[in-house]
Amino acid sequence: MTEKGIYSIKPIKLADIEYLGNLGTDAIQTDYILSKLITQNILYSAYHKPLTIYEIAEKLSIDPFIAEEEVNFLERNGFMEKISAEKYQTNMYIADIPDESSEIMHALYVKFAENICNSYIPLVFKQLKDYDPKKFYTPNNDFNFLMWAISMFACNKKIENLEADSKLNQHFVIRADGTENIAYTALLKDFNNSFNKEIYKSYLAIEHEFEAEELYPIKTWQFNTYYDNRLDGWGRSISIDWAILYNFMTNTEFNAFGIEEFFNDLYRKNILCKNGKSTYVNMVVSAMSINEISDFLPPLPEDIIVQKNELDKKIFELVKSYCPERLQESCNLLYQNSLSHKTIKVRVLEQLLSKGILQPIKDNQKHTVNMILFSEKLP
Repeated sequence: MTEKGIYSIKPIKLADIEYLGNLGTDAIQTDYILSKLITQNILYSAYHKPLTIYEIAEKLSIDPFIAEEEVNFLERNGFMEKISAEKYQTNMYIADIPDESSEIMHALYVKFAENICNSYIPLVFKQLKDYDPKKFYTPNNDFNFLMWAISMFACNKKIENLEADSKLNQHFVIRADGTENIAYTALLKDFNNSFNKEIYKSYLAIEHEFEAEELYPIKTWQFNTYYDNRLDGWGRSISIDWAILYNFMTNTEFNAFGIEEFFNDLYRKNILCKNGKSTYVNMVVSAMSINEISDFLPPLPEDIIVQKNELDKKIFELVKSYCPERLQESCNLLYQNSLSHKTIKVRVLEQLLSKGILQPIKDNQKHTVNMILFSEKLP
């Protein structure tokens, strides 16, 4: 197949864009635009080498004016950069890993996930076994539901590579709305793997602080996985839902147009549930802050830290030859957090379920599983 029209005859498709850093006011609109097939193919066309507007248009068999409009948006928002008078290149990591390497990575991830399940998660359970109900709320005192969230939170926070994160900050891109982050994604394609990639597909952990903090002193943390039914992804974390929920928890009167519909939405999403005539909050709530819980959780065993360093090196060796040279450093730093990476956490969750350490959740818990609301006021 010739280069001309290659992405019109056989277009590629990317996974959901993920971010490390802050998300701003333009994030939902940007996420929508990046989900368009034409935008994704423009990004991939200039990924391995810089192209002119006309070369991009030729590869996609589209009008150069359309290509220019798309490229201008991507450049303005930091997803592409202009490197000469005429040429542009993609400014984000797009993972394109062959089947053989994916199999090796999967085996490494499974092995290390098992080590976390055996060495670290029992310490987390022991720490929470006699949890203080004045510090943690879990609906109907459901310890299993609490531990779904806390186990994933522990993997996210205690297995972070803070040094790598600090260096990665130097690669953050300033977006059009002023926020700074690094974006990355993966090429979607037909795989011939021995494992179900759907279970481990693009998932991320998100923290969100409510903008009107003086009125709503709350934060949320969530980890989206194959096991929940949050179809709206990370957009859930910037919803008005939390303002309505906080007013419900604090018995504060809330006057707004359509308030009844907002409450109905909380019931529809099972954030609020009925138990007879009473209503209860159907998610984990912590009176401890994010930092306080992180300090409260047990430290990592030394063997996990050693294994983490080994995994980082092995994973990067597998992927670096498929990464453009200009992105090698940021790619290396991204994979230096392999043990806290989303795919590791999902494999930990999978093994905790298979071992019976965690039990399957109920249908009405699937929207709020692995979510924590941080609030000085418990339900």
